[in-house]
Amino acid sequence: MKILFVFADDFPLYGACTNILNHLLETGILQSKAEKIGVLSAKFSFDEKDFETIDNTDVYRTFVWEVFPLKAQAAKLSHFFNFLRGAAVKTFSLLKSRLSPDSYIKQSFCGCIYKKLKKIKAGDFDIIVAMSGDFNIAEAVRKYCEKHPGPKFALYQVDPCSNNESMPVSTKKARLATEAKVFASSDIIFTTPLIYDYLIENYPSCAEKTTALEFPNVVRPAFLPSAEKEIDFIFTGSLYGGIRDPKYTLRLIESVLENEKSKFYLVGVSPKDIGFEYNTEKIICTGKKSMKETAKTVSKSRMLVNIGNKMKNQVPSKLFDYVSTGKPIINVCKNPDCFSKEYLKKYPLAINVDEDDALFEKQVASLKEFIEKNGDKSIGFDEVRALYEECTPEYCARKLLDGFCEIIKK
Repeated sequence: MKILFVFADDFPLYGACTNILNHLLETGILQSKAEKIGVLSAKFSFDEKDFETIDNTDVYRTFVWEVFPLKAQAAKLSHFFNFLRGAAVKTFSLLKSRLSPDSYIKQSFCGCIYKKLKKIKAGDFDIIVAMSGDFNIAEAVRKYCEKHPGPKFALYQVDPCSNNESMPVSTKKARLATEAKVFASSDIIFTTPLIYDYLIENYPSCAEKTTALEFPNVVRPAFLPSAEKEIDFIFTGSLYGGIRDPKYTLRLIESVLENEKSKFYLVGVSPKDIGFEYNTEKIICTGKKSMKETAKTVSKSRMLVNIGNKMKNQVPSKLFDYVSTGKPIINVCKNPDCFSKEYLKKYPLAINVDEDDALFEKQVASLKEFIEKNGDKSIGFDEVRALYEECTPEYCARKLLDGFCEIIKK
């Protein structure tokens, strides 16, 4: 069996999909039946290689200009023509989105992935897996499998986009059309239990090929908790425009910072990502960090903060990274019915806070009480693992492998 995973992260260093796949591969379970595993991901630097083998995994990379950090690479004059090309694509894409607000799939994004699939002869793989909620990835894989019959088409945690409230209402019709084609064309679908019911209700024909599967992110922390808690509060990950707005959370945490030394670290976030003025003495943006650097920083923190998504149909995979640490979690929810609350019901050291200006002062008081009571507490990993067994890489990798073996037989 040959398996190719496709997403637009900076593999193997950074991103939610990278984190998920790293956990799965570390178990060795997929490799027990797969003679070859490949990854097609995006470039995040002009100097990244188009191909390399990392820990027996073949890694293919391509420029996906919509996600490429062009400004960060602007000083590299040796790549001047690539810079101009990227700038042109980004400018054209921006103009097109303004002139055609109803368009949903970004042709350049989708095209970059599709062309790379052709270039690496992805048809030699038995299964091509589109990962994450980005339908540009899923649509590119769908088109490839349609025009190059042979590989099975798998969807892994590609959430429905038809009920995504962060997207313009004008794109709803296009989203429904794309979503229906992708789900209908797939050979197997893995989605979270919370999304499973929605998917089956709207696409009953997909029931037999859909499996409910959690994120595989409950793993023993890479670093033991530091005795010296240098950081009071920490958030890890990215801020996405229109999806993850930090304004309310920053106000909330800043209000409970007790003294001059107290800080709130946003690891993976650059100052420009915030989008508004904030207290730079209290709020520290570290910029992009590797997973290892992030894990080390988390080990030095007292409390973890989750900034909720606007999207109701998605649970951030980082929530399971947080749970793995056993540290107290402050979960700030954009929506009162946020799915994340369901996952934290059984976690003893969590507090949920809904974004509501009318309740702000009461929330500050509740947070201070929570911090005083739980600030120095933690849960051992064995207890966490027992609570979230279905979220471990070993459990999820076995389920994935069973599903892949089943569709290969057909």
